[in-house]
Order: sequence, then C-alpha cells, then structure tokens
Amino acid sequence: MESSILRNSEVFEDSYLPSDILHREKEIKDLSSELEMFSRSYPLRAVVYGPPGTGKTTVAKYIMQSFSNYHGIKSIYVNSLLSNSKLSILSGVADSLGIMMPRRGIGSDEIISRIKEKEKRLVIIIDEADSLKEKDFLYYIAKSKETIGLEMGFVAITNVPGFLSLTDARLPALITKRMEFKPYSPSEIRDIILERAKKGLMPGTFNEEIIGKIAGFAARHLGNVRLAIYLLLLSAKKADRDGKNAISLEDVDRAKEDLVSSMLSKTITKLSEDEKKVMESIESMSFPTSSDIEKRMEPMASRTVRDHIKTLIGKEYILSDDIMTKEGKKRVFRVNYKF
Repeated sequence: MESSILRNSEVFEDSYLPSDILHREKEIKDLSSELEMFSRSYPLRAVVYGPPGTGKTTVAKYIMQSFSNYHGIKSIYVNSLLSNSKLSILSGVADSLGIMMPRRGIGSDEIISRIKEKEKRLVIIIDEADSLKEKDFLYYIAKSKETIGLEMGFVAITNVPGFLSLTDARLPALITKRMEFKPYSPSEIRDIILERAKKGLMPGTFNEEIIGKIAGFAARHLGNVRLAIYLLLLSAKKADRDGKNAISLEDVDRAKEDLVSSMLSKTITKLSEDEKKVMESIESMSFPTSSDIEKRMEPMASRTVRDHIKTLIGKEYILSDDIMTKEGKKRVFRVNYKF
C-alpha cells in the first residue's frame, strides 16, 4: 500500500549522504585540507571526535567521495563495531578493492601484498575507532609507508574525547589533525530536519511546530541529529499506520516514548562483551565508584576496567557525578537511561 506521508524513506537511513551538508562548513574545509595534503604525499592521520549524531561520519564520507573522484585515490570505509581486528579490517579493504581472497584464508602480510599490487596509496575511514581490538593498529597504518611500502592515511572517528589515550603511546605525536565536532544548536537541528522532511515526506504532511518539537528533543540529547531524523521517521510511520494525512504532535509524543524506551537496549547491542559487563556491574550497584566497579569486575585488570569506563563515558552510555560524603568528594557512576 502506498504511503500518504512517506515519499522517500532512504533520506532517513544512516547510509544516506546528502548532496549538501548543512552547518559543517568549517569541518568540511579543515578535513578537505588534510586530504589535499595527502594527495601531495603528506601524511594523513586525522582523529575526528564528538558526541553521537554530530555529523562526523557524514562529513568524512562526503569529503572522501569527492576526494576519490577528483584525485583518484581510493578511500575505504570501515566500521570497527563490525570489523575490529587488523586481519578483518585489511580483509575488508581488500574486498572493497575487488581483490579475490582464497577460501582457505590468508594472513595480514599476504593481504597487504595483494593490496599493494592494486593500489600504492589509499585512505581508510575507521568509524567507531574506539572499538578497535588492537591498540597499535592506527600506529601500524601511520607507519605503513616506511614499514610495508604502502602509503595509507586514516581518518579515525570516535565519540570518545580522550580516545588517543586508549591507543598506542607512540601514536598521539604522529597525529596530523584533531577535529572536534560540537553538538548542533537547536536552530541548526531544525534546519537539518526541515531539509530531510522536505526530501522524505509528502508536501503538507508536517509543519513548523512538528519540526520544532523534534529539534527540541534532539537538542536535549546533546544535539544528536541522528535521533531527530529517526524520531521524524517514527512519527511519520505512526501517522501513516493510523491512516492520517499528516503528522500530529500526538504522533511525535508516541514515537518519542517508543524511541526513548528502546535506546538503551539498542545501545547495549553495540558494546563489546567486556563493556557490557562493566555497564551491567554499574547498573547492579548504587552509585559505585571506580574502585567499586574494579572490585566487581575482578579478575579483569583495573587499568582495563578504567579504560572501559572512560570509553563508556565518552560514548555517553554512562554518566559520572561528583558527590560529597563524610570522607569528602568522590566520583560515582550511573547508567544513562535517557541516552
């Protein structure tokens, strides 16, 4: 049955790449400059960080697409939630380049050898880079020209502000660019949502009040435009299922309730097994300190637990609060149910 509200659902997908990126002009310019330098044989080792839904992946993909078309240098996108080891990432790169791989499986050195036969230079976008299993992988890419004779640049994307502290200690000094993507303002969110609504919904099925309500919801969640886009889609589907010809404020409220209740469970599926265990240990205690969590997570090493806590805070899956006790001020942690 044809929808009376949805015109093009593809514009609401995570994979959708707009022809124009709104309110990220400076970030596009800065990252484009880094890629331009790479085309002149300068190293590319960029780290892009900021809260979820602030345009990091979209901007990187947008620039890489035009960069590859203009300079003829291949760019490969990798999501570390799906491929987080050196072998799996290099295999994915080879597959993206159309390199046939034997069924028996081969090691990293042989994969690199086959990639070098096809390309001499390439760029890898590594999304969710904080999920990489091997902490020295980005250092491996950074030194690839000297060590393996293949010039590789990377753009590492993460939600974790202190991401570099979780990597090989030699890497920070090699980084050529650190870019922070700050949350969108309410007016910027409104502009982006309105643009998506115009492309994805039938004329007359939404109004300024609907767009404003959805933008306000996203603004309260650290300017997460991805949430706003999804909320707009859910609202449209609810109105459509009820046989309406337009989205109402009630549809947005109902969609928002469903979205909030599902956010935590969907978030947990994106975590590693160890991160899930740390999050579950926090949930099982009343305002635990880092020491409490470390004890609960034994025999996991304390340093590893602290790294997981730092990652979860960066991803905003848990929150920290400073409270006063008889012993003085201490920092405690809790699960962010409203994420």
